[in-house]
Amino acid sequence: MSVALRRHDGKTNVSGSDTDDEPKLPLTQFYPYIRCALCCGFFIDATTITECLHTFCKSCIVKHFFYSNRCPTCSIVVHETQPLYNIRPDRQLQDIVYKMVPFLEELEREQMCKFYKERRLPLPKPVPVSLQSPVVLKRQRKDNFPRAVFTIPPELNIYLLLEFVGYVSSL
Repeated sequence: MSVALRRHDGKTNVSGSDTDDEPKLPLTQFYPYIRCALCCGFFIDATTITECLHTFCKSCIVKHFFYSNRCPTCSIVVHETQPLYNIRPDRQLQDIVYKMVPFLEELEREQMCKFYKERRLPLPKPVPVSLQSPVVLKRQRKDNFPRAVFTIPPELNIYLLLEFVGYVSSL
C-alpha cells in the first residue's frame, strides 16, 4: 500500500511502491466531521447553526430546539425565542458525506420514498439532471462498493490562508 501526501507547498511526498497521487486515509478518521453529535449517525440534511457553526442532522437539531434554545455542542443561546431562525442547510457538507459514505444517499432516498408512499403523499421532485454537477453524475455511474479506505478526490483539496488585517493595541 502506498501513501502519498500532498504538502501545502504543492509538492508531493510518496512512500511505498504504488504511485497514487491521492492520500488514502481510513474513513473512521473523518467520523468527527461527518457524523451528528446528537444521533451519532452520518449527517442527513446537514444543518448548521449560524451563531456557532456547529452542524447536525436537520431532524436532530429541530427536535433539540423543541426543548432548548442552546447549541448542543457549545451551549450558546442560539436565539432567545426562535432558534430555528438561526439554522441553515449545509449542502456542501452533505455532498461530502454522500461522497464519502457509499450507499447512504441511495438508502436515504429509498426511505424517503417509503415514507411518502405509506402516507399517500406526492414525492418531492428530484433535482433535474441538468442541474447536477459533473462530479455527482460521475459518482452515479461508478459501481458503489463499500470501501474501508476513503480516497480524497481532487475537488476536495482545500487550502486555507488566514491573515490578520487590523490594528492591535497594547493596553
